[in-house]
Amino acid sequence: MNITKFMNHNELIPFYSERGIEISDSFENDPDFSFIIEDNKNIIAAITCSKIDNTYIIEAIAVDEKYERQRIGTKLIQHSIKFIESIGGKEIILNAKNTLFFEKNDFKIIDKIEVPVDAYSYCFECPEYQKNCFPKIMRYKSKE
Repeated sequence: MNITKFMNHNELIPFYSERGIEISDSFENDPDFSFIIEDNKNIIAAITCSKIDNTYIIEAIAVDEKYERQRIGTKLIQHSIKFIESIGGKEIILNAKNTLFFEKNDFKIIDKIEVPVDAYSYCFECPEYQKNCFPKIMRYKSKE
């Protein structure tokens, strides 16, 4: 299973939605790149990232449930981090409901006032934020 770059970002929205990721008909921030993993021409995992100023935002990452627990998500996120670092990116953030997976991949929870860009205003302004929905903003902790 190879990781390939995929530039038709909005075509991934149904895949993400089926996996429980809240996305309407487009991404909140314009995607810069996506990577996918396919098995027999079917997408089984995907990640989409955007960039605001000098900060990369992981907009969505998902793995088909039949392929969970095979380290495919970890492989995909590590590939994306290496790619971002290879093009000079230093700041990587995301908005997570499942923090354990990201903590295992060197992300740390930060307070919303530490978010370096206005990437999550849509989330913070949602009437469900901190009432019925409790996402955490996380930052990648580089191993440098």
